[in-house]
Amino acid sequence: MTEKPTYEGLEKRVAELEQQAEQFQSAIYNSISHSIFVVDVLENNVFQYVSLNPRHEKITGISQDFIHGKTPEELLPEKAAQAVRHRYADCVNQKQNVTYEEWLPFQGKETCWETTLHPQINENGQVCQIIGTSQEITERVRYQNEIKESEERFRLLVESSPISVMMMRNGKYTYCNPASIALLGFNRLEDIFGMDALQTIAPEFHSTLRERMERVELGKSNAPIEIKIIKPNGDAVWTRSTSLSISIKGEPTAVIFGQDITKQRETEIALRESEEKHRSMMESMDDAAYICSSNYRIEYMNPAMIRKIGHDATGARCYKAIHGLEEQCPWCEHDKVIKGEPIKTELDLTKEDESFLISHSPIFHTNGSVSKLSIYRDITEKTKLEYRMQQSQKMESIGSLAGGIAHDFNNILFPIVGLSEMMLEDFPPGSLEQQNLNEIFQAGKRGRELIQQILSFSRRSEHQPIPVHIQKILKEVLKLCRATIPADITIAQDIMADCAPVMADPTQIHQIAMNLITNAYHAVEPAGGTIKVALKEIDLCHEDGPDVHLASGRYAVLSVIDTGTGIDPAVMNRIFDPYFTTKEKGRGTGLGLATVYGIVKDHGGDIRVHSEMGKGSFFHVYLPLLEKALESEPGKKITPLPTGTGHILLVDDEKSIIHLETQMLKRLGYQTSVFISSREALAAFKTEPSLFDLVITDMNMPNINGMQLAVEMIAVRPDIPIILCTGFSERIDNKKAEAQGIRGLLMKPVGMKDLALKVREVLNSLSKF
Repeated sequence: MTEKPTYEGLEKRVAELEQQAEQFQSAIYNSISHSIFVVDVLENNVFQYVSLNPRHEKITGISQDFIHGKTPEELLPEKAAQAVRHRYADCVNQKQNVTYEEWLPFQGKETCWETTLHPQINENGQVCQIIGTSQEITERVRYQNEIKESEERFRLLVESSPISVMMMRNGKYTYCNPASIALLGFNRLEDIFGMDALQTIAPEFHSTLRERMERVELGKSNAPIEIKIIKPNGDAVWTRSTSLSISIKGEPTAVIFGQDITKQRETEIALRESEEKHRSMMESMDDAAYICSSNYRIEYMNPAMIRKIGHDATGARCYKAIHGLEEQCPWCEHDKVIKGEPIKTELDLTKEDESFLISHSPIFHTNGSVSKLSIYRDITEKTKLEYRMQQSQKMESIGSLAGGIAHDFNNILFPIVGLSEMMLEDFPPGSLEQQNLNEIFQAGKRGRELIQQILSFSRRSEHQPIPVHIQKILKEVLKLCRATIPADITIAQDIMADCAPVMADPTQIHQIAMNLITNAYHAVEPAGGTIKVALKEIDLCHEDGPDVHLASGRYAVLSVIDTGTGIDPAVMNRIFDPYFTTKEKGRGTGLGLATVYGIVKDHGGDIRVHSEMGKGSFFHVYLPLLEKALESEPGKKITPLPTGTGHILLVDDEKSIIHLETQMLKRLGYQTSVFISSREALAAFKTEPSLFDLVITDMNMPNINGMQLAVEMIAVRPDIPIILCTGFSERIDNKKAEAQGIRGLLMKPVGMKDLALKVREVLNSLSKF
């Protein structure tokens, strides 16, 4: 049986238990990791610190002895103290635990604490003491704040990003940033939230979207893709999007980043169309073109350039592929163009006999590099035409000079021809004097014919067909050619001495012979050889000359044969084309054979050509003969000159011509009044117009020319007959003269016979004679 404990024993046991409890409480108080402090609550809510545990001392740096009996105002700054008193007051008033976070300055730095206040209530039901437990949470709070700030930054970044950010789960929208809302054509997130994504995608992309969503559900990302979105208003928008898979609350979610590329696609399409348009232009244009890099590598050649050089040389050096050179072309403007300067140049290729206008333009690439576009415009024909124009202008200038010389030469020949012709009548027929004078007269006539050739050359003379003996003209031409053709080239002749005449212009027959012989000379010149000139008569039948398009009949055949290089069959059909020539620059204009062809056709003839390469060529010119031979040579038969009477007004600014014409007219029986001034002659005529039966005036005179003088005189006396003398007929001919009321036209130098016949002809045409 157990002995019942005594009161003293129980009291002792209680004391032991209390002691153990105090020791246990003290152990907890001193070893716990939380900061513990005890605050007495005095009257009027005065709070006074009683104690704190070692942990609190370590964290705050405040000792037990220092804190004991102190109030919050004595330990903390005013603002912190007020906050602490406010918390303590809440605990007292509420009589329940109060937990809060606060920032307090301890040991020179702000620290954050999570504090719980435990009220101790006495037997009166009043809070007499507060036990506080605190834990420093500075790092945790800072980490939480950083997370909040990061989340806020991410939210602001996503919300303000121009890139569309969308989230989808199970194919439905769960989030869209403002850029996505605008991209899809909506105003609010609420309008999109939960919507099936297929409702916003063009039908042709539905299967693609499903496949990509399946990959997201498997936790896989997707490569960028371009998808067309259809807005509620029907507008189409192109977007380039990338999607990745993330897990939110254990469910796979697709995060889609998209960018509106509609304008970019439109720009790309426009660029492709522009490139295609320009490529089409380059492909279709006739001008050859290529593009090369800054290091001379060809990047592109259009078909015209490929045809020009015979192959596509893309990748090759431009100077090698196009011009066959081993280094930069001497005329190259590459460096200037690469620096951004557009340049135009002209290029003459002597070997090819080609000329080009080349336009060089820089092409600036987005990567900063520069290429050169060169366009070759073939100006060969233009250059040749300009050259021919220059030659034509040169020939026109020479012709003007020749015309002027011919005019002066006419004035010199006039007295020689006229005086020698008059003196022939003063000496007995057959006398030595008459023979000598006849030689002078014939020489003057040949000079006059030469003048006509010069005037014909200068286009200041009409072509007047007359009976012509070709053999005589050939002898003159051969004399001239022999003096200019080197001696190592043989000129053979087989000219029919009694060949019948043809009706032709002597000057043009001279041109035919001269052009054909010159052409033959150029053919044999490189290696030397023989030129043969022949003339004969033939009776032509169709079966005799199948290559000659002429009617049957008698023809003179002028042949020029050479042993030269021959004519290429490829160009045989073009040799009579104007300006066509195979000669090098400066050796011919391409008009020689064209002129011959034109003259022959104008005279009712034809020309036949045969040639073999390396063996030579022959040209046969067919001209129709006169049906009847001339009875005698012109000038051989001397007949009496017609004479007459009457008063003739004679006007010429050359005294020697006035003197000669006066003698001629007096010998023919006429009375003369002479003037070397057209003004004085007009004044004398106006004073007494009925005094004169005829007016003979020169054309070219100072102040008032012959035409103007005639018009003035006819205005005074319409029936006055006027004969106009001129050295060339560019400004006046028979039709123009007749239109002005002029009765006759005489070409200088005027012979006595021509003068006598023309004066008698004009006077006989008047009714009073």
